[in-house]
Amino acid sequence: MTDTEYISEELLKAVSLVSTADYLTKRGQLVSIASLKEMVADICRDVAEAGYEECAPLKPMMKDLAERIEAFGNELEERYGFLNSQPTDGE
Repeated sequence: MTDTEYISEELLKAVSLVSTADYLTKRGQLVSIASLKEMVADICRDVAEAGYEECAPLKPMMKDLAERIEAFGNELEERYGFLNSQPTDGE
């Protein structure tokens, strides 16, 4: 298996994880996305090690994953309203 094949499989797993988390939270269940954070960090490391030229064909998949993560985060922010809030001096 080539580096890009491995990274492609990991990207698909990450997309699946985001989709599942989105599905479950829309049904009122709480989910941990800690494994997603680790998975994305591993993918980024693997891409950096493999190099841009080799991973250029994966760019659409990486962009799709980033957009899905952003949409999921926005939905959580809209639903719960605390993800981007910063405490002030009085809190």
